[in-house]
Amino acid sequence: MIWLYKRFSDGKPLDYHSAQLINYVIKNAYQSDFSFKNLEKTLNEYFSIKKPPTAEELKKAKVFLEKEYVQERIGQTKI
Repeated sequence: MIWLYKRFSDGKPLDYHSAQLINYVIKNAYQSDFSFKNLEKTLNEYFSIKKPPTAEELKKAKVFLEKEYVQERIGQTKI
């Protein structure tokens, strides 16, 4: 499917059945554009508007992480 989609996105000719499949996928599937360039752009946009955490948010995060650590340690305990 990836090869077929690549041909389609490059504008290369497709036979009838391949074109039907691509048409179905485009209408019914979720497309995710993953590339490191796109990831970098998205993260830069996100962090450029992200405010530093408040003291209350940091406190909640610390409590959460401590609970996770304890749960992980309990899970590793052999009885």
